[in-house]
Amino acid sequence: MASITIVSAASDYQPVRLTRRGRLVLTLLGSLVAATVASVAISAVTASDAVASDVATAEYTVKPGDSLWSIAREIAPGADPRDLVVELTRLNPASEAGVFAGQVLIVPAP
Repeated sequence: MASITIVSAASDYQPVRLTRRGRLVLTLLGSLVAATVASVAISAVTASDAVASDVATAEYTVKPGDSLWSIAREIAPGADPRDLVVELTRLNPASEAGVFAGQVLIVPAP
């Protein structure tokens, strides 16, 4: 009868050792990834600032009972108020929770 011998692969395991050059390559690769992420983040912020500065704006003081919807309809009666509400929340991030009387909003100029 034949006998079966089991050989453990764990006994042949050798830990990976990084050389000085390997550590340098990994460090440079990590730095390259970090620089790329930072560059993309900076360009996204710059692009959003450029878009915001291209729009002519004015100030609007909120009256009692106003909402973003009513302000949008008052500023541009012929336009779709949904688009203007989106623009108002982009120009005034704090207005997402609502507006209050006396608050000064930045609005697109007519």
